[in-house]
Amino acid sequence: MIGRRMSKPTLTSVTEQIHQLDTRSHRLETETSIQFKDLFNRIKRIEGILIAAFATTIIILLTVALQL
Repeated sequence: MIGRRMSKPTLTSVTEQIHQLDTRSHRLETETSIQFKDLFNRIKRIEGILIAAFATTIIILLTVALQL
């Protein structure tokens, strides 16, 4: 390996490598986009649950306070 020279890349091989990288990056972008949409939906669901829990707590506290 030390004594061997690497052959120079041809235009075709470089073009193929660029195309492969472009394809891979496009797949990664698509997958990341899907994951972010899923994460956003989960956060929105948790947010709704927390808002409902806080509203319920406030209503219970107001009910108890008004009965005293």
